[in-house]
Amino acid sequence: MRFTSKRLFSFSASSVASDQYHKNAEDVKKYNLHPTSLQHSDSVFVNIDFLHRGVGGTNSWGEAPLPEYIIPWLDYQYSVTVEFED
Repeated sequence: MRFTSKRLFSFSASSVASDQYHKNAEDVKKYNLHPTSLQHSDSVFVNIDFLHRGVGGTNSWGEAPLPEYIIPWLDYQYSVTVEFED
């Protein structure tokens, strides 16, 4: 597989489907979910991201990211070509 784009982008590949990461708080408490509880698959799940916002400010909890790491709330468009090779 080859991913190409005219702009920089990031991606990840995992054997765990993303819906397993997005459990609600009730399920997390009820089932005591941990990363080791995730079910791995024979499939590969690819997540393609155009931009990443900083995860926190200078104190990590509560402050907004520094201005250079904030992504404005705008409509964005990008394209990525996925090619499969034999």
